Amino acid sequence: MSNIKHIIVIIILTFFSGIVYLTDRTPYSDEYAYLGHANSIYENQVFGRVSKESGESVKDARFAPLYPAFLASLMFIDNKLAKSVECYLNNTTTQNTNCPDNFYTVKSAQLVIFSILLTYIWFLLLKISSSKVFSYSCILMILLSGSPFYYSDHFLTESLYLAPAFIFLLTLSIAVLQKRIEYAAISAFFLAFAALIRPTFLYLFYFLILISPILFFYKDKYLYNFRSYLRITIVFISVFCVVVGPWLIRNQIYFDKFAMTTGYGDKPLSTRVAHNEMTNSEYLAAWIYWLPDFGDSLARKWFGRENTDRLSFSDPESFYPAGRHKVDQVINDAMATGNYQSRMEAIFKIYIFSDLLNHSKVTLLLAWRGFFVEKYFGFLGLFVMIWAVIGGIKAEQKDYFNIVLLPTIILLFFQAAISISIARYNLILILPLSFAYAALISRLVNYFSNFYGGLK
Repeated sequence: MSNIKHIIVIIILTFFSGIVYLTDRTPYSDEYAYLGHANSIYENQVFGRVSKESGESVKDARFAPLYPAFLASLMFIDNKLAKSVECYLNNTTTQNTNCPDNFYTVKSAQLVIFSILLTYIWFLLLKISSSKVFSYSCILMILLSGSPFYYSDHFLTESLYLAPAFIFLLTLSIAVLQKRIEYAAISAFFLAFAALIRPTFLYLFYFLILISPILFFYKDKYLYNFRSYLRITIVFISVFCVVVGPWLIRNQIYFDKFAMTTGYGDKPLSTRVAHNEMTNSEYLAAWIYWLPDFGDSLARKWFGRENTDRLSFSDPESFYPAGRHKVDQVINDAMATGNYQSRMEAIFKIYIFSDLLNHSKVTLLLAWRGFFVEKYFGFLGLFVMIWAVIGGIKAEQKDYFNIVLLPTIILLFFQAAISISIARYNLILILPLSFAYAALISRLVNYFSNFYGGLK
């Protein structure tokens, strides 16, 4: 009961701060795809796309299921929302001036869910640190990043996966360091939940299982014995598979693919490998260009437009989309030869395996680009994180920090290897950044408390 007042404070603070960010903005770009799948569930109880001609739904596995299902559940509850979604989907090529904007049900629900889950995040931080100063500081920095509020106003997966991803990271650290099987189960559940919203987390699961034997090199710190490791690993894998298994089986039955999604991965990968064509001058310029806010103008000044134009999104000759178009042409020709089973195979063999060193070099650069979440929050956070990694953080919190950080770095480089790695793809970094900020704030609070206490 002693923590009830803290929970109430966090929910009220988060929700009423977030309301300020909710606007009357309407769907845009990728948001239509999620709303379209939600509408298919609502209209025909089928995960797929509704044909405008027939009104029938066509099954697909283009996206992970939970976010469209979440939107559809709200449409069943709120008929006005359902009518707004249908109207906008039927008028995607117009300005939609006559469509009702009854989207506040979605936006409010997203904000409420995050506010509630944030209280559990606070509880986990308190369990790790035994410090309310640290726990509140970390929660405050998560909110000051702005992402939870910003994406609550959108119809994108970021509005739903952030809090579960944060819970996964924190419970994973507790499971490993405190040898708690129940937290291994909770961690696996929330990782699976995040994977059913954003498929990249499925690959993170694979990576974590592959690298888990590394714990044996630090068995005195992380393991009592082999039995302890085995129990935690088996529980983690089992819970994850139970949660994601039904969706993977569904895709195997309908599309002969035991995968979270199908038929989409070659598009972002085509855009990614197009960046491998940058010149040495463009490569150097990009380290400056992709700094937040001021980077693009500074890079143009130092390197000239001839070395920066293709790095932008807006230039017609940029790697996105002109570069992707060139890659697509090459892959189309390659597929016509019959030497490749899929477009993904062709991309990997033509652009990645044959030029692995260059692909790795550009991956490092794109990881740099993706690190700067919420601009200055990530930019300043880079220096705070370096401080934390080299020993600034308290010894009793450092191991937790390292375990929280590791999966986010894996995802950062994975995203950079397969996509254009914009900061939005790496919002999970907000937690280790906030952790580092909170450790610094706690250190400063203790220093000034001791300093002024010593003056008395």
